[in-house]
Order: sequence, then structure tokens, then C-alpha cells
Amino acid sequence: MQCSVKDALAGVFELLQRSYRCDYVYRSTIAAKLFLGRHSPTTSALIPELRVWKSKADMAVFNGTSIAYEIKTELDNLDRLQSQLADYSAVFDRIFVVTYDGRGEELRATLPSHVGILVLTRTLSFQVVRDALSNAENVRPRMIVDALRRDEVIEVTRRVVGRAPCATEVTIRQECADALATCTPRSVHDAMVAVLKRRMRCTREQLARVPRPLLSAYLESGTKSQMWNRITERLTSVTLGDLIAHDEQILSIPQGEDV
Repeated sequence: MQCSVKDALAGVFELLQRSYRCDYVYRSTIAAKLFLGRHSPTTSALIPELRVWKSKADMAVFNGTSIAYEIKTELDNLDRLQSQLADYSAVFDRIFVVTYDGRGEELRATLPSHVGILVLTRTLSFQVVRDALSNAENVRPRMIVDALRRDEVIEVTRRVVGRAPCATEVTIRQECADALATCTPRSVHDAMVAVLKRRMRCTREQLARVPRPLLSAYLESGTKSQMWNRITERLTSVTLGDLIAHDEQILSIPQGEDV
């Protein structure tokens, strides 16, 4: 039982990649190859599970534009896909369904023409079945307001309109929505991108020290990036034998420093 927790997790991830390609395998590959492989983490943000009306985008990237990735693995059905895509089309510029080899062509015949299709191959690379078309001119400002936090709504309004409405805590969101409803969809979309890029801040150096199997977990955890190295050190030093010993202090991270 001298295997470290980090190595054990890496072994589980390798098994999942080979034999049980669940949602986490897709998320991890998107994070490594589509987010880090194409964008700078200092100027881009990856936001998991972003609520958009009655749906949640599995992964959303904000850089020069907005990109939504909806994952449909071998274990998923397509019952809600059309309603999910309708919600995403009200907020995102480019939308992709990420699926497995064998379903790509089936989706090509049924999905809206602006929605792209990516297939995660057995070698964990992405094959483009159909690229996504720009949709920013068709977004709906009121839906964007609904997807954002209150302070983000105010900032988007300031950027587009020039000022935030004078309103109470109760009515400010509705007042902003009314003001933005008169603006062009593209201008509201672009302001949203600029604001959401601030949600996640980390450097490539911080990400380089993250174990690859845990990349998506770190990015999606909500833990400050300044803590990542300490978490990795603890996962490396603690063994499975330590966990079996039921020492509740083993995996705790000291909180003495302001990070």
C-alpha cells in the first residue's frame, strides 16, 4: 500500500480511458487539448457547468469569443440535446457537441447547421465532423443576463450602455436586462466574453505542475490556483496505506497562509 494517492488516481484514469470513457475522460481531454492546447490560460477562462436557462453547458471557454462544449458519451442518451442546444444558441458564439466515434454522422443529420460536431477518437484526439458556425449575432441579451452573476450583469451593462441603471438590489438585474435589450446581440455577447474571462485566473506554469489526469478536476474544483501545488504535494506524499489508516488529517491542506 505504498502507492501514492496521485499515482493511484493516475492508474484509475488510465483504466477509464481504456475501458470506461465516462464524462470525466471527455472533460479532461477537452481541458488538455482544446483549452490548453489552443489558448493561453492568462487570457482565457474555462468555466464548467455554466448554467444557461434550463441547461448547463458541460464546459465553456471564453477567449476572443465564447465556445460551448456539450458532451455526449457512449453512456448518454440524446433526449435533452435539442433543448440544450436551443439554450446555448441564445448565449454562445460557437457550439460543439463532443461525442464518440460512430455517433458523429448520426448527429450531422439532426443538429442545427450552426452546431459543430467533434468526435473523441480511441487515441484521444479530436476529429472534426463539422465545424461550428458563428452565432454571436443571434444571441439573446436577456438570456445572457440570466446566465451571469449580478456583478457581472452590471459590468456588462456598463461596458455596452456606458453606465449601470440606478436601481435597487431587487430590480437591478431587470433594469440591466431592459437596457441591454435595445443593444445589438454582438455587443452584449462581446462584453459578456470580456467579463467572464476574469472568472478563472492561472498561469501556464501553474498548470504545468498539475498531474495530467487531474487537470480537469483542478480547473473545475473552484480551488484557487495558488493552492494547486500544495494539493499536488499532499497527493504525492500520502499513500493508500495512509488512507486505510483513517487519519483524517492526512489529506488536509494547512490554511495558515493567505493564498
